[in-house]
Amino acid sequence: FLDFEKTPEQELQDAHEFFRSTQRIVCIGTHSIHLPFVVRTLQALKKEFPDKIIILGGIGPSIVAEPLMEKIPEIDIIVVGEAEISFPPLLKALLEGGADLSGMQGLVVRKNNTLFRTPAAERITDLDSLPLPAYEYLDVSRYRQPMVMSARGCPFGCPFCSLSAYWNRKISFRSPEMMLKEFQLLEKMGVRSVFFADPCFMLDKKRLLHFLSVVGHKVKMDFKTYGRVDLIDEEACQALSEADFNGIFYGLESGSSSVLKQIKNGFDVRTGLEVVRMSKKYFKLVEVSLMWGFPFETLEDFKETLEVHGYLRDELKCAVQLQWLQPFANTALFNKYKNTLCKA
Repeated sequence: FLDFEKTPEQELQDAHEFFRSTQRIVCIGTHSIHLPFVVRTLQALKKEFPDKIIILGGIGPSIVAEPLMEKIPEIDIIVVGEAEISFPPLLKALLEGGADLSGMQGLVVRKNNTLFRTPAAERITDLDSLPLPAYEYLDVSRYRQPMVMSARGCPFGCPFCSLSAYWNRKISFRSPEMMLKEFQLLEKMGVRSVFFADPCFMLDKKRLLHFLSVVGHKVKMDFKTYGRVDLIDEEACQALSEADFNGIFYGLESGSSSVLKQIKNGFDVRTGLEVVRMSKKYFKLVEVSLMWGFPFETLEDFKETLEVHGYLRDELKCAVQLQWLQPFANTALFNKYKNTLCKA
């Protein structure tokens, strides 16, 4: 879903048609940004099929589980945190007639119009112990560039990002050998391009270079990845390029160094632009994200961001996103300014 060539209403209709043909138990994982879309979809679904059991999971529902379920009665259960351990016994219990769920981990459950939360599930530290994704149940041809993750978590505390609240700033890694197995599986299914969706792929330069030595040139596909301007250098750019990475995405966030200082990004605009210019020598596509609408942002700050946007787009020929700030729940910015936020 979320095809940008369609209107929101067309998207909702497509999603509703898809879920109409599902089984009695419907499970949806979502990020915070897509949560409103998911909620509207499941509300329409539950209205037509009130006996369906709606289960949500992922970052978006997990960090607002109780208040979300209080507002949206159509949600029956939210799986909080990682689901590989807690979800199978939950599904087994529901299929067998709804055994007592109070002894399970990582759930918020609606029962008799009241909510209860079970003990938190422990983090999965050995990601290699998990099986590869069941791609055989997915039509990968529908996806231009499937996403993979070499790690879970994020140690950074970006005040606008929900990852910190979800992962508690802790991180766990997958081995390059396990990732190579996943790439080989995707290659057999016809995939020729993959995006690394975890924010910490280049957190440790030694690990990054080892990863590239194991994976590089072992499959016939190209890669794109998230980058951080405060972590990457020319040696890493060259190594990525030589390992068939042809695209990189940077969150510069603002064209104002004053704003960057207040959100504690660890770099200024000049440094960010230097890294982008360097990256243009090694990657076919360099994409940069900027935001506006911070509570402390001045008109002059906004003008500086627009100037940087124009420079990136017109002079450096980058793909540039300019998005408004979205204060996700439980982020530092939300907690600080929640009493002054207003609905549009």
